[in-house]
Amino acid sequence: MTSAHTPPPAPRALPSGAQQLLQVQAGWVLHVQRGSLLLRLPLALEPALSLSDTVWQARQQLTAGAVWVAQAPGWIRLDSRDPSCLYTLRQVNPAPARWRLLAVHLLQRLIQRLIQRLQPRPTSQLSRSAD
Repeated sequence: MTSAHTPPPAPRALPSGAQQLLQVQAGWVLHVQRGSLLLRLPLALEPALSLSDTVWQARQQLTAGAVWVAQAPGWIRLDSRDPSCLYTLRQVNPAPARWRLLAVHLLQRLIQRLIQRLQPRPTSQLSRSAD
């Protein structure tokens, strides 16, 4: 997980002819910093156009500067034919739950104060003493 206090992940080298099998979660970001690599996604069943289903594996050639974001958890495979390939893989999460809870709490307090200000205030009546 990366945050303001966590340094960015170090680039990983993938030598020519090497393969890397990685397990990713939805939202993880793969960034090719130098060179190129072939990204292979998990095997999947192709939508049937006939009575028989076929198995296929999506492939994407990623070059320097390319960014790929995992849409679902699973395994990916990276293949390199480039001796200078560098990439990073980082997890990007939404704001932690505690920040959302704090924001909700502050919003509730603000609404309560607005309601208090909009309510009619009781008028103070000075009692006159009967002489």
